[in-house]
Amino acid sequence: MTSVTEAFILAGGQGRRMGYQDKGLVEYQGLPLIKHVIDAITPQVQQLNIIANRNIDTYKNFDCPVYKDKQRGFLGPLAGIQTAFNHCQADLLLIVPCDTPLLPSNLYQQLEQQLINNNANLAIACDELKTHPVIMLVKTTLATSLNSYLASDQRKVMKWCEQEHCCKVMFNSHYFTNFNTIESTIDS
Repeated sequence: MTSVTEAFILAGGQGRRMGYQDKGLVEYQGLPLIKHVIDAITPQVQQLNIIANRNIDTYKNFDCPVYKDKQRGFLGPLAGIQTAFNHCQADLLLIVPCDTPLLPSNLYQQLEQQLINNNANLAIACDELKTHPVIMLVKTTLATSLNSYLASDQRKVMKWCEQEHCCKVMFNSHYFTNFNTIESTIDS
């Protein structure tokens, strides 16, 4: 494995539960959600990128490379991961969503350690309540597998993860508070 660490923030969704607003740009505690994610992930990696399908110029203001999904039509997180594979220069790829602003400062380290310990192809975050498959560290050698999976019109992230020898890494549920509705950003 290379020593380069690289992450992609998924901000390319429709924001259906946010009234079709661009979730990454919705404010939480005075800052866009994506800014919280950038601040949490930047110290953990050498290269940070954003996958976005609208408001591209606004996302470029965060001083990260911004890429659009290869496939059009808001096809879900796996389409964003596919785009990340196409642009990643590292052997391991950290994926995080734009609407999870409380990510832990040791996310990459913990995922990598368990990936190695379990000789897995990808490590996904979980907590005592649920699994968070769009918070993952994945070997970029899985790009071909993901391309085939998407070509068969499948879109379920967890199903793809399970067929690729994944391991789950336990964290406190606080870190994965998901802000995917306007009410959730106001109530917190």
